[in-house]
Amino acid sequence: EFFKTMNEYGLRPLLGVELYLGLKSSGFEPRERDQAHLIAVARTDRGLRNLWCLTNATSDAKHFRNVGRVFWEDIEKYHEGITFTSACCLGLGPQGIVNGDYQHANRYLDILGDNFVIEVSSYPSESKFRDQDSDDGFDPRLYNEALVSWAQERGIRVIYGDDAHYAKPSQAEFH
Repeated sequence: EFFKTMNEYGLRPLLGVELYLGLKSSGFEPRERDQAHLIAVARTDRGLRNLWCLTNATSDAKHFRNVGRVFWEDIEKYHEGITFTSACCLGLGPQGIVNGDYQHANRYLDILGDNFVIEVSSYPSESKFRDQDSDDGFDPRLYNEALVSWAQERGIRVIYGDDAHYAKPSQAEFH
C-alpha cells in the first residue's frame, strides 16, 4: 500500500532497514555490546529479495543475542541490489574511521564497492537524547568532518541521515 501510494504521486519510495552487524558468534559476556549499526536500502527487485533474506537471517537462533544480527558472510551472500550506508556513530565503519582504523570501512568497500556510502548525521547535544553507549566527549562536527574527509579521499558518496527516533525532544521519554 505504501509503495503503491508513493508511485501514484510520482515518488520513488526507499525500502530499507537498520540491521545490526554481529561482531562475534560466541563467548559473550552479560550485557556486552556485540553488534554495530548498519543501514541497508534496496535498489532493485533483487535487492528487495536480498533485504528480506538479511532481515529473515536476524531471527535465526545462531544470529540472535539481545538483538537479531547479520554477519559479514550474510552481507557477502546477500548484498546484490542493496546500497549500504555506514550508519550512525555506532556503525563499525564510522567508529573505525574516526579512530584511524580503516579495517571495517575497507571491508565494506571490498564487498560492496560503489554500493557503500558514508552517512553523516546531526545529533542532539544533550546527553540524555544520545544513545546510551555514546561517549560523553562526542563532538558531532569533528565526527562528521572525519567521515567526509575519508569519503572524499576515496571518492565515496556521502549522504545525510537524520538519526531521529522521535520528532521532538519532548517525545524522548515515550520512545
